[in-house]
Amino acid sequence: MKMYMPLVASEDGIVNFVKQPGVSLEPGDILGILTLDNPARVKHAKPFDGLLPSFGPTWCHREQTPSTPGNWVPRVSD
Repeated sequence: MKMYMPLVASEDGIVNFVKQPGVSLEPGDILGILTLDNPARVKHAKPFDGLLPSFGPTWCHREQTPSTPGNWVPRVSD
């Protein structure tokens, strides 16, 4: 399967490709390196060091679990 993905960058630079066209990719593969003309203008991502709020206990409410496909469709009675 072929996939085309645009690369949108707000700063100018040169792309140096690491992977050759047509190779299989794995999750986490580096496709290329972008060398920026002015790297000082780019904001770097920082790791999250805060705490997530408490969402309370988890629950699942279900009236009836469908066991057969016949339970999924409404039945017509005469």
